[in-house]
Amino acid sequence: MKLIPTKVRTPRTTNDDALGQGMDAALTIALFFGIGFALDRWLGTTPWLMIVFTLLAAVGFFAKFKYRYDARMAEHEAELAKRRSQSRRSDAPAASTEGASRRSEAETRFGTAAPAGASPAASTAGASRRSEAETRFGTAAPAGASPAASSKGTSS
Repeated sequence: MKLIPTKVRTPRTTNDDALGQGMDAALTIALFFGIGFALDRWLGTTPWLMIVFTLLAAVGFFAKFKYRYDARMAEHEAELAKRRSQSRRSDAPAASTEGASRRSEAETRFGTAAPAGASPAASTAGASRRSEAETRFGTAAPAGASPAASSKGTSS
């Protein structure tokens, strides 16, 4: 029988505790207020040192929070950029071989390369449309134009 726990819990030592940061800011500002109040009473400059010390503590904490936030965001953006570059590296070989097989299939079937990203079915439709326009009107129709549109352009 073991009375000593086998799993030892590690203490939480992160600075991400919002309640702790809020209490730290409030207590520090209150401490600076107290120091300013005491110095004012001792020197006879009643509200001035209290205001200066309180503002000094508040501005210091806001600057600390901003710099901590900027550092955390820079760390997060670096991690995000690292993930994106890793996903691009893993996706790149699959995409390039897929595109090469599509182009080679289009070249084999029609003798010309299909536009980048076009499916073989799209390139066959374009090839049949061009050949139909050439046989009916003697000239090639613009890409994507109907035979009726190309006949209107030649008659005027």
